Amino acid sequence: MALSNLAFLDVFELEDGRYRGAILLTSPDAAPLEFYLSEPIRPTEENKLYYGAVFEEHLHVSVLGNPLINRIQKEPDVVLIRNPFLEKVSKSQTLALALVKEPDVIEKIVEGNKERTAEIEEGIKKFATEYELFEPFERIRKIVERFHNENPSIRRTRPAEKLSNAVESEMQ
Repeated sequence: MALSNLAFLDVFELEDGRYRGAILLTSPDAAPLEFYLSEPIRPTEENKLYYGAVFEEHLHVSVLGNPLINRIQKEPDVVLIRNPFLEKVSKSQTLALALVKEPDVIEKIVEGNKERTAEIEEGIKKFATEYELFEPFERIRKIVERFHNENPSIRRTRPAEKLSNAVESEMQ
């Protein structure tokens, strides 16, 4: 199966204790189509106490992951994630997520249409034979670090051709 687009979703804990999430939608040739960056989130100790054992999942899924996925204009064939906390992110019942470990290792495909699981896995493997599977994640990390280091309170990405504005998120 040839994938028409892939999304790469990641969340980062930064040096100052803030978190930022980002999502990059690419074409089959790894060219960027859409990019969204969350505002920096600094959880309070009260947030951590209030959510307890489910704090990390809440932060990754409800505060950062879902709002970023919902911003994408074109639904991706698959959302690739590296962080197991993001497995519960969903936009629709047919959204497929693939948890990838190491370059070129698909640990599992979660959510999505079960009949398409084999096709999606085949599409990801085909993509990985032509492009480094982790390279888009590395792009995201560099963008997040750059914007965060330039101004930790920045709320929107700078305008760039074919790159979309940031999503704003806050702890609930």
